[in-house]
Amino acid sequence: MIATPPRLLLLDFDGVLAQYRRPLRLAHLAAASGCDIAQVSRALFDAGLEAAYDGGELDTPTYLRRLGEGLGTALDEETWIAARVAACRADPRVLDQVAAVAAHTPIGVLTNNGALMERAI
Repeated sequence: MIATPPRLLLLDFDGVLAQYRRPLRLAHLAAASGCDIAQVSRALFDAGLEAAYDGGELDTPTYLRRLGEGLGTALDEETWIAARVAACRADPRVLDQVAAVAAHTPIGVLTNNGALMERAI
């Protein structure tokens, strides 16, 4: 049997192209907002805000406004992106392999995160 080369390689961002460390993201948002990490975690995760945003139930301005309300301070897109980037570390070995495949095969990146991840990635 002759193997057919792939026509497209789809990769997940978190856990494949980059390792996501939630505690670093929470710490970054806590420092930026003057809150403690527990308050950030409650505002994002316990209240279901992150899931609603990732699920497409909220647009970005509404998400950031509600997050800011939960933290008692306004948060902008740049602060959110900086926190998300601080929590991600690309795996150079994986990136090297992806680059080798990309030389002859189109690559696509998938994520189940909200719209701000496009800018963060």
